[in-house]
Amino acid sequence: MNDVTLIRQYAKQLRLTNLANKTFDFLSEPVSNEEYLKDCLHEEIMYREGKAMLHRTKKACLPTYKGFEDFDTDFQTGITDWQLKQLAGLNWLDGIYNLIIIGPPGTGKTHLALAIGNKAVETGYKVFFSSMDSDTHTEDPGDFTAFRRKGKVDKEFGSPYHR
Repeated sequence: MNDVTLIRQYAKQLRLTNLANKTFDFLSEPVSNEEYLKDCLHEEIMYREGKAMLHRTKKACLPTYKGFEDFDTDFQTGITDWQLKQLAGLNWLDGIYNLIIIGPPGTGKTHLALAIGNKAVETGYKVFFSSMDSDTHTEDPGDFTAFRRKGKVDKEFGSPYHR
């Protein structure tokens, strides 16, 4: 058994997926063993973080990507740039504050909710997005267990704020 095969086998056994699938080419310049190992481990961490973010994004059920940078405060004067920055900072999540977004149709409530959800996913929070319009027509709005039965809320969401 050659060294590369043995490295792949060890990496699979340690569940280092990225390292197990790495192509071991000749390097353009010599590096120390420590430097090479550091680079391999850094690549593994980046791979895992990317995979975790994809998983959180899928679980979030966000219908589309909306960002704070796309929100037009010139058109929508009900919220200021400072308030958007406060929402985008997500500090209120760590303080476990509630956020209620209300207003007439077409005022950007869903845009803000999606921007908050997308930013939270990118930051490492677990998110779940659901339209009240679709859910209130199909289920009893006070029955949270109905959402769980439908598979809309995974058991890993024991409390509303997770990182």
